[in-house]
Amino acid sequence: IPHPRWGKQQYADIRIYDLLSRRSRYLTRYQRYFQPTLSIDAKSIAAVEFLSDQSCNLVIIDSVTGKLLKKFSYGSSDFIAFPAWSPDGNFLAFIRRNRSGQSLEQINIQTGKICTLLPAAILNIGFPRYMGKYILFTAPYSGIDSILAIDTQTRKKYLVVTGVNGAYCHDISPDGRELVFCEYLESGFRLSRHQIVQDNWIEIDDIAGNQSIYIAPIKKQELKSNGETDQERRRYPIQKYNEYNSWFNLHSWGIIPDGNDLMLGFFSDNILGTTSIFAAIRYLRDEKTLGYELHGRYSGIFPVL
Repeated sequence: IPHPRWGKQQYADIRIYDLLSRRSRYLTRYQRYFQPTLSIDAKSIAAVEFLSDQSCNLVIIDSVTGKLLKKFSYGSSDFIAFPAWSPDGNFLAFIRRNRSGQSLEQINIQTGKICTLLPAAILNIGFPRYMGKYILFTAPYSGIDSILAIDTQTRKKYLVVTGVNGAYCHDISPDGRELVFCEYLESGFRLSRHQIVQDNWIEIDDIAGNQSIYIAPIKKQELKSNGETDQERRRYPIQKYNEYNSWFNLHSWGIIPDGNDLMLGFFSDNILGTTSIFAAIRYLRDEKTLGYELHGRYSGIFPVL
């Protein structure tokens, strides 16, 4: 939802759609909620709140009133994604991303205690879903995005499904017997179904599998040192930006046809995008004379000047 004046100030609100009445309504206003997921009893919604100061929170709101019930803060160094409810509604599984990589974690929403199920690693994991004592998630096992499972009690890991080129966005049927997921093929995504038979799961030690066959050739070809040391790299000083000394920033010019006329135009925009200046010399063919234009706009305040 864009702001009527500040185009880059946007919000992400949650809407509720009633399948029976086929009507929808806003549950929140002027918030920044992402990836909402409804609890099993449909009384609460878990979502990721990402604010303008780059802080990230895991929030729980009332599904009827939109009232904020709980908030778990993670600061600006971590990003939370893919929250998923446990069947009893006491836990949330989610993916945490930071400089160390991505980890699979579980939080007790009553106590706020966090349990790390998979430690952080440089792997693209996602879409956690509860199935009894297991959590199913996606991970690039042996170079192919597959659906894996982890036992929340023993921490044992299993390979459940491997697609042709990848399997994503899975969900489990209410009776726990069938898995529905998007399988990626050369023609695009295809909705696929898979019967869940735990006896067919393959226990694995490392969710990354053997990726050396893909990484080794690239590492050999690309990851070569160019001999440049840290001291030789250019360091740019950090200093306060002075908007008033940077109003003029000529970045483009050119000859522009404009109907019967011909125009030589110059464009200036400062780095913050608050000051724009356009100057032009126009040749008026009908009058056979020159015309001059100068336009300026300052959008650092409301309204625009």
